[in-house]
Amino acid sequence: MLSMQDLNISMHAQVPKRHLRSNVKTYIYAGCVVLLALVVFRLWITRDTVSNFHSDETNISIQVFKNVGSTELLSQNLGAAAILGPLTLDDAIELSNREFALHFNNLGQISEISIDNELGEHKLAQFDQIGLSSIEINGRTLISTDTIENNQNPNTRLTFHALNPFFDGKIRSIDQNGWLSVHSKGLTLHGLGAKAQIKTELQIPEQTDVIAQITSTEKEQETTNTLSSYLSEPMSEIINSLSSPWKLVVTQDTDKNIFYSLLIEENFEIDVLAEIARNLNSISSLSTIALTLDDKSTVSEIRSVYEPEISIATEQDTHFLHLSSGDTELHMTQTPSYLLTTNHNTSPSLDNIQVTSQCKPNAHTFVIIESVTDNTLGSSVLSKLDTIAINNRSIYLCW
Repeated sequence: MLSMQDLNISMHAQVPKRHLRSNVKTYIYAGCVVLLALVVFRLWITRDTVSNFHSDETNISIQVFKNVGSTELLSQNLGAAAILGPLTLDDAIELSNREFALHFNNLGQISEISIDNELGEHKLAQFDQIGLSSIEINGRTLISTDTIENNQNPNTRLTFHALNPFFDGKIRSIDQNGWLSVHSKGLTLHGLGAKAQIKTELQIPEQTDVIAQITSTEKEQETTNTLSSYLSEPMSEIINSLSSPWKLVVTQDTDKNIFYSLLIEENFEIDVLAEIARNLNSISSLSTIALTLDDKSTVSEIRSVYEPEISIATEQDTHFLHLSSGDTELHMTQTPSYLLTTNHNTSPSLDNIQVTSQCKPNAHTFVIIESVTDNTLGSSVLSKLDTIAINNRSIYLCW
């Protein structure tokens, strides 16, 4: 009787190696096809059909892609905020199918909204009754606070930013593009940050809390100017007129008194210092006269119709100026490389302690909105936010 061994039949069949390699290639090809299909589906479902549907005056457009998580967070935290006339963010969410876009003018205000569907004549008539203009083109609707010229040509765009799992919308501006993410702390505008020009830290007065830190950036952007608009008009005017690197830290004590420390990397002439002092102290008339100090160096004294008390001291190439007018004090330290100014009752100095924001710890610029505004925000989006912060890469809007 013949055995299996005699017949030379193996008890354990082996699959040929060529067949195994063929199966591996098939699985790889199949995986690539599935992955490609998922990429195409993701790009298509997040396609942008609204961010370029706006007027010529638009400076920044933010597409908001609706998904369950982001829509719920937006509605909970910003839903009741008025974004265009009486229209709220919840209205924009409800009117849109898959996406909508907010369009900002050069003042940082929302001036238009574009929706990814046609709303019908009845809805357009309602917009007209509340003082808003609207127009429908190619299955999209544009709503504006101004008259809309019929020269729009909306189109569809794909963005590879959508492959990021945290992508919630596309951001387009005149000189920069980025993307939006919505999270539990707020909104992040990725790609719109700017690198700070100055890293020097300022001394913070004791028993005060930092409510704002604004730093000049290397890019000519509107972000810093927009943040500085929350400060007093004299301070904003000075900041907007500076061409040198600068940093401003604003603090507040328990009695809600506001103090500032301003560092400017420039050696100013004395008449320019007088102009700065006039603006910061809200003194209507200041002039300068020549003054010779004990060390025979010559500086100028600041005088005013209000006759403020002035003291001037000098050490080598550094001048110290203290000006007092009523309840207002001003300390100025001018070195060959920088000017340091504060309205606190202590002389300003540099410090190695870094000021941080709870919104974004490494932000070089941030503003706690409630602390630096005069309660005139009403029900706007800003009224629902706690802090605006900027670092080298992104802008953060924390609620």
